[in-house]
Amino acid sequence: MLLSLSIKDLVLIDTLHLSMERGLSVLTGETGAGKSILLDALGLALGMRGDVSLIRQGAEQAVVCAEFCIKDNVRVAQLLTEHGLCDEGSPTTTLMFRRIVNYTGSPAGRSRAFVNDQMVSIGLLRLLGDALLEIHGQFDRLLDPASYRLLLDEFAQAQQLRQNVRQKFQGWQQAHRQWQEAKDNLALLSQNEDFLKYQLAELKKLNPLLGEEENLLQEREALAHVGKLSEAIRDSANHLQTPSMESALHAAIKSLQKAQGLGGGKIDAAMGALERALTEVVEANAQIQEVSEELADHPRRLQEIDERLYTLRAAARKHNVMGDALAGLQKKLTDQLSSLEHSAELLAEYHRVAMMARVSYHQEAAALHVCRVEAAQILEQVVLAELPSLKLPQTQFKVQVTELPEAQWGELGVDRIDFMVAMNKGQDYCSLSKSASGGELARFMLALKVALASRSSIPTIIFDEIDTGVGGAVAAAIGDRLTKLSSQVQVMAITHSPQLAACADTHFLVFKQDQGAFMRTSVRCLTQEERQDELARMLSGAEITIEARAAAQSLLSAR
Repeated sequence: MLLSLSIKDLVLIDTLHLSMERGLSVLTGETGAGKSILLDALGLALGMRGDVSLIRQGAEQAVVCAEFCIKDNVRVAQLLTEHGLCDEGSPTTTLMFRRIVNYTGSPAGRSRAFVNDQMVSIGLLRLLGDALLEIHGQFDRLLDPASYRLLLDEFAQAQQLRQNVRQKFQGWQQAHRQWQEAKDNLALLSQNEDFLKYQLAELKKLNPLLGEEENLLQEREALAHVGKLSEAIRDSANHLQTPSMESALHAAIKSLQKAQGLGGGKIDAAMGALERALTEVVEANAQIQEVSEELADHPRRLQEIDERLYTLRAAARKHNVMGDALAGLQKKLTDQLSSLEHSAELLAEYHRVAMMARVSYHQEAAALHVCRVEAAQILEQVVLAELPSLKLPQTQFKVQVTELPEAQWGELGVDRIDFMVAMNKGQDYCSLSKSASGGELARFMLALKVALASRSSIPTIIFDEIDTGVGGAVAAAIGDRLTKLSSQVQVMAITHSPQLAACADTHFLVFKQDQGAFMRTSVRCLTQEERQDELARMLSGAEITIEARAAAQSLLSAR
């Protein structure tokens, strides 16, 4: 509930503080005194758009603070937790909204919003405000067909069912998307199957290996030194064979054999050395010959490497991939064609899951539909029971719950809800949103609000001149209904009706004072004697007569 409202430098108000109570509070005053400024201030505190035109002339900024008791308000607690404004272990029991509009030289000015001294977005301010307070002027919410489903669900206390339906719908949509994507992929693969097979056949023939291009480049770099090696081998062979070193060694050994055994064994040692040298020379010639034969094949290998690199790179350009990605592309194409063989079974499984999700959603939506139908019947009876007291005995009301075609199912269920009303006997039912405005409609709205408030989570409701166009017994009936409503929620009403004002638990007078250089709007909580004077003024006008005072006393005594 609203605990207090503080205003500084807003329009005609320089400084104002109101402490609010439970029950029914009314605000009265002359036309133009500034009653609407209080509603503007509350709206500003709870997220209404603010601009510099609201700042009192001569001031630099306007400030509005609204304090609420949020004990047991589950929705507000959830919002605060979700946005990190309180801990689950230490719940907040009061909430202070503060809105500041600064003059910055631009028409829009600069607006800042705070909740318990923490800066927040205007969007969050609106969400919190919507969970704490309703302001009914032209009953825009009750005249908006889009709100009927939520209003009926609140009356039915179907929050858990709504949550179940939302979750099942999201699950169904996700499963349906997976099935649709699988179906689209299958269609695309089937359409391109021949092309995929052609691509795969080409790659299989090419047989690219992972890392092959890098290996070929390394081998090619190694072969770049073949020329220098060939020259060294060729020169070495020439030196060994011109004149023939082997022939010379053979001749030397043969000559020494003639003196073998002579020279004190030195000839034998020389022959051994020459024989060993001959063996090494023969081995060296064999090694050089082997290397020479290998080098003869290197130009052909270099050509093979260049041709392979050219083929790999041409294939990579054709498939628009890097050269080293060809092996991966071959595997990918293989997997795609393999999946195509099993895709029918996979698609059938996706379809089965999607259909099961649809059935699960429809079961939850059907349970919500039954709950809505039952709640609609109860709401009709509760509203109809309120109408005679509001002098609307001929008015009829029904809640129309219509099942929608599957194409219009959604996370809020399968129903369209409409509030239908026939204001007078013999009239056809029409949607409440299309009914003509006026005193009868205002009273009907009050009956509907009284019925809905019995199960609403919103703790504070403000009515802006709900008594417009009515008086006497009808105004008194409205006062009785507001009194009944105030036993369940905090109610505030701006009124020009003395019959309604007399029903209040707390009576505020809004008045304007001439301060010389400017006009100032003030608000005062009236005592019992002051209330009698104010009611008398409302009954008789500027001059309070004895009869008006007596009538005012009678109205107050009747309460």
